[in-house]
Amino acid sequence: MNIFIAFLNPIIHGFSNTLDSHLSNNIFSRVRVFVFFGGLLNLFSLPIIFSITKPNFLSIDVLPFILLIALIETTYLFPYYKAVKVADTSIVNALFSLGKVFVPILAFFIVKERLATVQYLGFIVIIISSVLLTFEPKNFKFNKSLLLMGIVSIILAIEGIIYKYILESISWGTGFFWVTLFSSLISVSIFAHKPSQVIIKENFKSFKKSFKILIAQEILTWSGNMVEVYAISILPITMVKGITSSQPIFVLIYAVLFAKLFPHAFKEKTDMGNMIKKIILFLIMIGGTLLVIQK
Repeated sequence: MNIFIAFLNPIIHGFSNTLDSHLSNNIFSRVRVFVFFGGLLNLFSLPIIFSITKPNFLSIDVLPFILLIALIETTYLFPYYKAVKVADTSIVNALFSLGKVFVPILAFFIVKERLATVQYLGFIVIIISSVLLTFEPKNFKFNKSLLLMGIVSIILAIEGIIYKYILESISWGTGFFWVTLFSSLISVSIFAHKPSQVIIKENFKSFKKSFKILIAQEILTWSGNMVEVYAISILPITMVKGITSSQPIFVLIYAVLFAKLFPHAFKEKTDMGNMIKKIILFLIMIGGTLLVIQK
């Protein structure tokens, strides 16, 4: 059952990231605008999150870690949204796995987690297959999303370790609620930047037009985050992050099932050559994930 809960995260986030790609590529050309409106909607979700998670007040010792996680939650969005503009959604999702190599190292030193050799082998398999997804043989180079998502993955790996550390002293609901609150406030504070005010006001019509999609995207995002935080509280951080590596598989499944119905919502190459490459590498990633979750 615990493993199933951990898998809910990539299932939910796979759909959420598909909406991320649509909004970033087709609705909001400026990343800061997307981040601002996302933070604004997150503020309205706080009463719901509060009723679900029943958070407690924070101690002075935990507050700096919560603020750091909140800052990370906002910061990683900038390179991430840029990455979805230059690569297929499923490939960008796969590149989250680049941070997996840092998770076991950091987990070993900070929370004293140790995995079996076969589990570390699983991480290596996941990383290699993820990197190969970005290789462009015609130009003999890697897509620029590799660098962007490398930065994102490292940042999120650090976030996961910090989360695991503080969840030893507070409940998952308390951590999730306060991180959501502070990350939302950081995102909304973008409006204090005068040049950003002009851009945000110019995009307000797009915000109203895409309101339903934005609401769906935000609900899916914080639902996936909530599931992940809970999974981290009951499972080893390295195992949770390994399971998350299956996320691009769900993104590709969604594209195959729904791209014809919603052609503008998907940024995904589904020709035979690309599909074969992705399926092979995704299957290898599944194998790596299975190695990671071995006990």
